[in-house]
Amino acid sequence: MAFKPPTASLGQLQGIPFDTATVSDVEKTTKDRFDAFDTPGNRDKNMCKGLFHFPDGTVFWSSKMGVDADGPAAPDDPRRRTGKQLDPGSGQDGTSFHLPGRQGDLPSEVVPYLVLPMNSGGSGPFHPNLQLGDLAVVIYKGVKAFALCGDIGPFKKVGEGSIRLHELLRPAAPDPCKNHRDPATGFCRQIFDSSIEEDVLFFVFPKSAFGADLKLSDLTGTDNRLQESAFALYDRLRGSAPAPSATDAKSPKKKTKAAKSKADGGAHASATHEDAHGSSNANTKPPIEKFIESPHQSSRNGTRIDMVVLHCTEGTLEVTIETFLDQSSGSRQVSAHYVIDRDGKIYQMVRDSERANHCKGANINSIGIEHVGLPTDTLAKAQSDSSAALIRWLLEQYNIPRTRVFGHDFAPGYSGGGTTCPDKLFGGHTQQAVADWVKANV
Repeated sequence: MAFKPPTASLGQLQGIPFDTATVSDVEKTTKDRFDAFDTPGNRDKNMCKGLFHFPDGTVFWSSKMGVDADGPAAPDDPRRRTGKQLDPGSGQDGTSFHLPGRQGDLPSEVVPYLVLPMNSGGSGPFHPNLQLGDLAVVIYKGVKAFALCGDIGPFKKVGEGSIRLHELLRPAAPDPCKNHRDPATGFCRQIFDSSIEEDVLFFVFPKSAFGADLKLSDLTGTDNRLQESAFALYDRLRGSAPAPSATDAKSPKKKTKAAKSKADGGAHASATHEDAHGSSNANTKPPIEKFIESPHQSSRNGTRIDMVVLHCTEGTLEVTIETFLDQSSGSRQVSAHYVIDRDGKIYQMVRDSERANHCKGANINSIGIEHVGLPTDTLAKAQSDSSAALIRWLLEQYNIPRTRVFGHDFAPGYSGGGTTCPDKLFGGHTQQAVADWVKANV
């Protein structure tokens, strides 16, 4: 193969067998069509540097990626806008992919979807092995994101993705709604011409579409099973994980919260894969004992992660997990991304990409780490080592300086008041004590 992967993405491409890829007649003809579109003076060039398939059938291409705002307004908030409102020039209020039943189409602002070029006959996707609903992994520089094949576009153009897909590829990708966000909600009011000009890598997995039980929450909510399946397929391509079975891939059964945490055993996508906001990372994420998802979380609305906040649980691991799962009337509805027990085992309860309820006023841009201990405790040795390893990974993953690691009571923007957290875990209840520990250990 003549294709040379971009240097900035090599960290995400380890194990990808580019030397085994081949080009079919359809792929050659299609790439020639894309290349012919890239005439001098064309401001929307495809920049298709490769289009081929791997032995397992995975279809790959490298190109630019423009913003596609098509689709209805997301149903979670009446202040969301439709495709025509987000892109007054050419936006549409529907997508080619329709959710089963009467659920409607894919809202660009909340669903990470990509656009498949149509074939020359205008009767379907450009590639005979691909269909709407297939799963994909999209990589730009050091950032990896899940996507669904959700729309069909012009047959001469390749490389379009939804607003949400662009947001998942940040900070490497530009903000698709720059200067056009509602100041109160962060929602997009109009898309910005923020195309990524080249070197976006698309891996699409044929026959990976889900069945009739697919719901919008599977693509946007806290139980994003499609992302998990897409990342598993990508790992199989890299040779690092077995493929999910047909039953698992097409119609995985819902689990109760307790059963889910037991069955995952730390193998959940968010616990074992780099989150989509991150960058290529020389450090290794420490093992996650279990992913036990807390319901108390919300969207970051594209806000960049730029600090880490450290906490003391002031109670046991069991009580902390129970509190973070509690949905009863009058519950505190609190959570954190990670909980580190005294023995150094790490439990993840919220994906990095989502906002946890751990530091009022400073949640949207931070990662929260709870450390099991009483107010009078200091960190246990194994706990300190695990915390340092996790923080080291987070700082590299999200390009956060070491000076942006804070104790709860000292976090910029914290507006709760009255806390003594993180107590004496780091040697004293001061930010200087936290900073000294970070300097010595991270």
